[in-house]
Amino acid sequence: SEDGDSQAERAVTLFFRDLLTNGANCTKLKAEKICFWEGEDMKIIDAHNHPDFHGHNFERMIENMDRNGIAQTWLLAWETPEDEYDPATKFCMALPIDDSNPNSFRLCWEYKQKAPDRFILGYAPDPRRPDAIQRMRAAIANYNVQICGEVKLRMMYDNPDAIDLFRFCGENGLPVTLHFDNASAQRTGREFPRRSWWYGGDIDTLERVLRLCPETKFLGHAPGFWCHISNDDLGTTTAYPTGPVVPGGRIEQLLEKYDNLYCDMSAGSCLTAVSRDPEYTKTLIFAHPEKFVFARDYYDSRMYQFIESLDLPDDIRENIYHANAERITPPVKQVRIE
Repeated sequence: SEDGDSQAERAVTLFFRDLLTNGANCTKLKAEKICFWEGEDMKIIDAHNHPDFHGHNFERMIENMDRNGIAQTWLLAWETPEDEYDPATKFCMALPIDDSNPNSFRLCWEYKQKAPDRFILGYAPDPRRPDAIQRMRAAIANYNVQICGEVKLRMMYDNPDAIDLFRFCGENGLPVTLHFDNASAQRTGREFPRRSWWYGGDIDTLERVLRLCPETKFLGHAPGFWCHISNDDLGTTTAYPTGPVVPGGRIEQLLEKYDNLYCDMSAGSCLTAVSRDPEYTKTLIFAHPEKFVFARDYYDSRMYQFIESLDLPDDIRENIYHANAERITPPVKQVRIE
């Protein structure tokens, strides 16, 4: 999930636009399903979303998934101390019903119980907890958790405790979704409650994590990751940089160097980044077709529409829309818990 004033300001407008206008532009795919495109029968997995998020309770999420042709959703918990997220973003979270965390695993589990075939569960304990690995082991053993995510914490992700957790996930075949925000790009202009809302460290932190955990698959996500689509330093001071892409950015470099890096294509951070230079994006996808994973972190169809505008061949579309996500999640029966 993404914080920041620009994201919060757009949220309500997009939510009501989604509810009020999208239905008028849909055509029936099946009697029980409405979608934004006509004649599409490709399976689509949304590899990043949250329960009771931006005004979408269980019923609204299922309706939105059906309307957008989403077969399954990675339903990710986000657990973090209360003083580590912007209180201005509380309006889009599940806090009125469960104030223990912004998006608690309990809600993920409740959704799964209501529609077991539609949701794939994600959970990420705070690695700073002394029982973090025990909690992760219990989540796998008792609740069939298949993703570690969303990790969104004000800590350096190459912290030794985090590395231990990530290695445990790799040993059990779980991918890890990491949220990055650069401190200098997320300045609040205030002394309280935080001067900036940074998470995870920077792109060098990510590279150290990739190197320290070669058996673990990681999905890069959020402004602090996607700003590095371009070989410039705009992302150090701007959360959502725009303008022409300079080829050879850190994302390109890391994809070429590390087999365990994948790209979470969700939210405004990814859409802004890949829209800067669609031809470059297309070239990057062709170079690494097995590394891009369709996701939304919201409830609209903008990323789908962008991907379709690239006119990619069907085998690459299959990879992006579902095959890559399916390849990096372990079958429940094969998850190792010992």
